Amino acid sequence: MKHAIFYKKLSRDSSHRKSLIKNLTKNLFEYKSITTTKPKAVCLLSFCGKFITRLLKQTNRIEAIKYIKKVVSGTDKRSIQFMLSFYDEKQKNVRLSNYVQKQRVFKIRSDSAVMMNLKLL
Repeated sequence: MKHAIFYKKLSRDSSHRKSLIKNLTKNLFEYKSITTTKPKAVCLLSFCGKFITRLLKQTNRIEAIKYIKKVVSGTDKRSIQFMLSFYDEKQKNVRLSNYVQKQRVFKIRSDSAVMMNLKLL
């Protein structure tokens, strides 16, 4: 029995999967919209939802920076600035959930993989 399986393995080992999700998160904050396959999008939605909720619970910018560096390790200054601008913007507008919107875009013709567009709200 497979109890408590909360994520898909994405045919990768754990370190590769974690770095993939972190890099997709950085790109989502930087470009505000990314296109990826459906299994990656589902994993990214759950990770980003938890990440953004916990980020907005931080009381000041210093704690927010520490949390960003801890969770999305190896971040450069540019990606931290994008995440902090999102933090400052969302502190004004109170939104409880659904920070990322998903939309099915198209299927790849060669292997019928469903592509999804993720947009940061």
